[in-house]
Amino acid sequence: MELNCENDPLKYFLVEFFLAVLDAGITIMNESGLDPGIDHMLAMECFDEIKEHGGKITSFVSFCGGLPAPESSDNPLRYKFSWSPKGVLTALLNPAKYLQGGKVVEIPSGKVVDHLYPIDFMPGFNLIGYGNRDSTKYSEIYGLGSECKTMIRGTLRYKGFVETVKALDAVGLLNTEPQDIFNPIMGPDLTWKQLMASLLNQKQDIFPDSLRNIAAERVGGMNSSGMKALQELGLFSDIVADRHGSALDTLAPYLSKILAFKENERDLVVLNHDIGVRLQSGNMERHRISVVAYGEPNGFSAMARTVGYTCAIVSNMVLQGEIQRPGVLRPVTKEVYRPALKRLADFGITATKTVTPM
Repeated sequence: MELNCENDPLKYFLVEFFLAVLDAGITIMNESGLDPGIDHMLAMECFDEIKEHGGKITSFVSFCGGLPAPESSDNPLRYKFSWSPKGVLTALLNPAKYLQGGKVVEIPSGKVVDHLYPIDFMPGFNLIGYGNRDSTKYSEIYGLGSECKTMIRGTLRYKGFVETVKALDAVGLLNTEPQDIFNPIMGPDLTWKQLMASLLNQKQDIFPDSLRNIAAERVGGMNSSGMKALQELGLFSDIVADRHGSALDTLAPYLSKILAFKENERDLVVLNHDIGVRLQSGNMERHRISVVAYGEPNGFSAMARTVGYTCAIVSNMVLQGEIQRPGVLRPVTKEVYRPALKRLADFGITATKTVTPM
């Protein structure tokens, strides 16, 4: 049996052991959190129901995001860190690939925020969306075939996020390459103002106003949202920076510290599937499946609940022998997603579903 591991989202070390897992009769259930996880289950539940009634899936557009609740999105990034800060930033540097109208769209590394997808659901949240890695493979994973002409999976953020990210990139703060000025053993302590001066090829003792003017030229002007964001984040300040080798590795823990959730603040999870359907009659419908979950102030976050409960439910199903098929699996079959979604509902994690003629 030959395995093609290219661009597979499963961990490579697991794929390498796939045959050994089968031989040993072991079940390894991957992608059993929120995204991926709940998204797979809700999608497959809809797909299977449509197919059972003779329908075809013509498009699948799925976006998900972990965010601060609107009342807590009080910073230039409109974001707060509840997981790896470096992971949040490096995800922006990945390329993206998706299928739209039968054509493959490829976005190069570092350019996903230049190609935003229009978000028309839940307008009160003021969301933007951009592609997430390679979506094209999911047509096969979901068993949709050539009828599905659009396959997009992406990430949600609030409006304002992209402008701040572009400003950080414009001044060199998303650079992942090691630089001497970010080496903690090279020379004395440096402030964020001094680091910014070095990134902009200026002397470290440059007058603050002069430094801000030079930075403003890079980010669209002194009154631009990007420039205001850099100033509000303290990147022209005399705060001593804790350096970690590269600009991004230094920026990530700093943002994680100043943009952490505070006491009594809560997070928010938004997941939305828009599924285009051609019925057996030939009529077209859009099936919208949405999950919105808020965290509990000083309790479990929405991200912890949606990821943790899902993982625990599926793990328990394996332990109790409810899932007996060996191999490296995803929760995309009825014997997994039906009981798992029912048990998630017992924990208050449910989806709303609407059908609109097209």
